[in-house]
Amino acid sequence: KNSDLMVRVFFLLLFVVGIKCSVVLKNHAKQDSTWKRDTEQTPPSPNITKLCIACLAGSHSSSACAPEGSGCRQGWCMKGGTNCTLCKPGTFQSGIAQDKCNPCGPGYWVNKTGADVCLTCSYGFYCPGEVNVKMQSCPVGGYCPNEAMNNYLPCPLGSYCPNTGMKNPIACDAGFYCKGGSFDPQPCSENTECPPGSSEETPCGDLFYSAAKSSSCSPKVGFWVLITFVAIAVVGVIAVGGAFLHKYYKANRAKTMSQEITKLIPPSTGPQYTGF
Repeated sequence: KNSDLMVRVFFLLLFVVGIKCSVVLKNHAKQDSTWKRDTEQTPPSPNITKLCIACLAGSHSSSACAPEGSGCRQGWCMKGGTNCTLCKPGTFQSGIAQDKCNPCGPGYWVNKTGADVCLTCSYGFYCPGEVNVKMQSCPVGGYCPNEAMNNYLPCPLGSYCPNTGMKNPIACDAGFYCKGGSFDPQPCSENTECPPGSSEETPCGDLFYSAAKSSSCSPKVGFWVLITFVAIAVVGVIAVGGAFLHKYYKANRAKTMSQEITKLIPPSTGPQYTGF
């Protein structure tokens, strides 16, 4: 009896283990089938695929390469069909499996197809729009002091920009003036002055003069000669008048003191001396 019981228990355990293994194998087969379907619809990488190929950097998918019903998602193209579309000049795509390319944007450019990165606008150039296929040289009268500029700057007051593609403006020379946005310095007129870096002419005034292209004004000679003569005359008059007043003061003072002394001496009561 004991041996029969043990045999029955053994076969029961074997039956349970068999059922358990069957369930595990069935679930594994189901998961493997699901993975295969997912792989066909959404390939995990451009190297592991059955139906679709991921568009690499510098390109994007289109309706031609992934038509409806192909099973390929956006950014992927059907294997054996039309290739991915390369990004046009002025656009780029740095990622993979993308459905469109991006414009370079202001301050950046690229002039080739299939770009995965755009280039920075250099000093002396600017890139104004969203899609730039080349750099624009800064025009005369303007300058571009930084990289990645989307517009040029007009030359500031007191400087000029005579060439295209300038990074820094040039200060206006002495004897010339430069208004904003200048590319050619203007000479100063007669009777005006223009120090270095001038943005306009400064009049000399009535008492000064200058030749054309002068950096400073000079005093008028005739006027200053007259001023000098008048000054000398005034000083002479003051000196002579001062000497006269001093002499008059001394004489008047002596007379006044004599009178004061006479008042202090009493008159004599004895015989008056009348001489020999």
